[in-house]
Parts: sequence; structure tokens; C-alpha cells
Amino acid sequence: MSNYSDKIKFDHWIETCPIDDVQVQPTTSMVRMDNGKWSYLVKVFLTIDKEDWDNNTPEDKEDPVDEYFECVTSCDTDNKECHNECTEELKENDAGD
Repeated sequence: MSNYSDKIKFDHWIETCPIDDVQVQPTTSMVRMDNGKWSYLVKVFLTIDKEDWDNNTPEDKEDPVDEYFECVTSCDTDNKECHNECTEELKENDAGD
């Protein structure tokens, strides 16, 4: 663990940030931390090209395996044992391949 102050580490982080146009707003707010000490609330803004952001953000897609297989879990109420059964479900657009 280094003995550098958080301010020195923050300044280094800002200087070496690989993103251009990082903006650090002047400190205007303070917050009381859980340990009772006062700390500055530092606002940092990054400007990232919208097209770059949109093209490199993963979409919330379902797992292709989950779309291809339908799995059901069933449990025996007498012995409390469960097992999975998966059935292959062919999609209409895959049938012609």
C-alpha cells in the first residue's frame, strides 16, 4: 500500500487518463464520511463521442444458448431431488439452413 495522499493519486490519475477532455470542477461541496471526517465532493466529467460510446456498449441480449435450448427444472416433492431437462428448440429461421 502506498503512502501517497488521495490528492496526489487523484492528480496522477487525471494526468494519465487516456480519455481526452477530462474536466475537474472546482470543489464546492463537502460531505461527512462514515468515519466523521469531512471530504470534498469532486466532480469529474468525461466527454466521450456518442457514436464511439454507442458502438462499444454491449446490448442487453439474451444468451444464444438460452434462446436455442429450453430448460426446465423439476423437483420431486418426496425426496427433494431436482433435475434439469433441456430440449432443443429449432427456430423457424434456422430450419432452412
